[in-house]
Amino acid sequence: MVKIILPVVAILLAMTFSACSKKEHQSENKQDEVKTRTTIQDNRSIVQAKILGIYKKSDEDYSLKLRLITSEDDGNLPSMAAAGDEITAMPNFYLDERGKINSADVRNQKLKSLSNKREGDTVNLVLKLTLKMGWLVMDIK
Repeated sequence: MVKIILPVVAILLAMTFSACSKKEHQSENKQDEVKTRTTIQDNRSIVQAKILGIYKKSDEDYSLKLRLITSEDDGNLPSMAAAGDEITAMPNFYLDERGKINSADVRNQKLKSLSNKREGDTVNLVLKLTLKMGWLVMDIK
C-alpha cells in the first residue's frame, strides 16, 4: 500500500509545483509588459475643407463634419491631416481668466461665425489633432 501512495504523492507534488511555476511565469510576463502611453506630437494643419455636416447646439457649442480637400503643415509644425480624410472637428475658443469664452476676441468671433456656415460650403481652417479632444479648429484663414 505504501508503495502505491508514495508515487501518487510524488506525482501530485510534481503537478503542484509545475502549476505554481507556470503561474509565476505568467505573472512575470504581465509585469514585463509595459504599457506605453500614446502621445500625439504638437501639430498644425492648414486645410481647405468641405463642410459635410454641422451639429450645432449654439454658436459656441458645435462640431463640424469635414472632408479635407487639401492639407499642408505651417512650416514649423507637422501636419496630421491628409487630403481626402473625413473628420469631425470642434472649435477651440480662447477662454478668459474665468474660463469663459471671450466674445471680444477676433479669433473667437471667427470661430463663432463658422457655426453659421452651411453644408457644402468650403472653408480654410487651421486644425490641430489632440489626444483627448480629437480635431480642434484653431483658426479660420
